[in-house]
Amino acid sequence: PREAYSQTWLGELSLPGKVVAITEGFVAQDEDIGETERHIDGSTPASRKAEREQQFPLELVACGLGVEIQSSKASVDLDRRRILNTIVGNSDLGAEPPPHHQMYSNMNNILRARFSLACLRRAVEDNNAELWGRALTSIAQDGATRTWTFAFEKTANLQPKHLKELLSQLPPQTSA
Repeated sequence: PREAYSQTWLGELSLPGKVVAITEGFVAQDEDIGETERHIDGSTPASRKAEREQQFPLELVACGLGVEIQSSKASVDLDRRRILNTIVGNSDLGAEPPPHHQMYSNMNNILRARFSLACLRRAVEDNNAELWGRALTSIAQDGATRTWTFAFEKTANLQPKHLKELLSQLPPQTSA
């Protein structure tokens, strides 16, 4: 159930027999790690989240790196207008929202960075330099996020150059 998920719900996909979700933050199953499991295989909430999100189809996660909320559709157009007007701060929620607004850009950058977190590990594991670069660009353009959680445990192809590139792309507002 969605109540079990914390923070922002970014994406959901129903696969045969299960639901796979990308979230901002951990869900209860990520944090439910026994001491034995933690000691035997080194599981952490971040590594469990990364393993869970690995099941989400990569081509869909990669689409999230290009999200443009102002171009989004809704099953009910009034919902689309209300959402976009809320984002831009328009009190007339039923009005046609502006086609362009700085708040759309801000929100797009935040969402793209969230999707990038879900694909960084896979980009390394698959030696996918193009996806790695797109994800780093998305992170660099996020002007709001101050703290980041990365999970590269058990990632065989991770090289020092990856960490150097990642650190060089963290936005200036990132706190130590």
